[in-house]
Amino acid sequence: MKVYILTIRKYQKMALIFYKRNITKIFLLILSLFFHKNLYSFELHPYEAKYQATKYGIKATGKRTLEVIEKNKYRLTMKVDFLWFSFIESSEFIITEDFNVQSLNYIYKSKGSKNKKNIIMIFDLKNSTLTKDINGTLTNHKISDITHDKLSYQIQMRIDLFKEPSVRSLNYLVADHDKTRKYLFSNKNKIKNELIDQTSVIFERNEKNKTTRIWFSIDQDFIPEKFYLKKGDEEQIIYLKDLRYF
Repeated sequence: MKVYILTIRKYQKMALIFYKRNITKIFLLILSLFFHKNLYSFELHPYEAKYQATKYGIKATGKRTLEVIEKNKYRLTMKVDFLWFSFIESSEFIITEDFNVQSLNYIYKSKGSKNKKNIIMIFDLKNSTLTKDINGTLTNHKISDITHDKLSYQIQMRIDLFKEPSVRSLNYLVADHDKTRKYLFSNKNKIKNELIDQTSVIFERNEKNKTTRIWFSIDQDFIPEKFYLKKGDEEQIIYLKDLRYF
């Protein structure tokens, strides 16, 4: 009788283990399907966002616009006006089937400053070449297909955060105006002396005497809603004031 009871208990235990393992597998499968469904349904909706900043006690305004050129091809444009100084930068890019952002071309133009810049970057993905035209001076550089421009990497951040909002760090190779740099961002949702914001994800990048901190709105598919910029002793905070989808 004891042998019989022990045998039953043995098979009950085996059945319980089998049940738990399979429940876990089923749960992971459902979670995986849910994740892929949501990721696949991610779309960049065209929008217009207005930003405001204060520098030296004077208000500066900016406008960021995302346009759809054709399927999986977009243009992101940023315009800023501050007193006599203004600039416009624009990025055209595509999003691949595996959700990678690939830059096609980037334009930056400024006026009202002593260091006037007129920059055009052409990303030749087929030949892995970047052509830069900076104030009429042409240079060619070898690049990888993961090289971003100064706007497109923020789109890649949005997508990466949509995939994994709790990621601790993100890094990108960015064709900056003077050279290609590695942008390393760390999750800073726990900043000293600042309450944790449950409506956004905060990432920060530090380079020598320069700090860039970006708040990405969780409710708005991680559109940047706030920027903190510091260079030396100069600090600037840029706020999202208005957001309108087309």
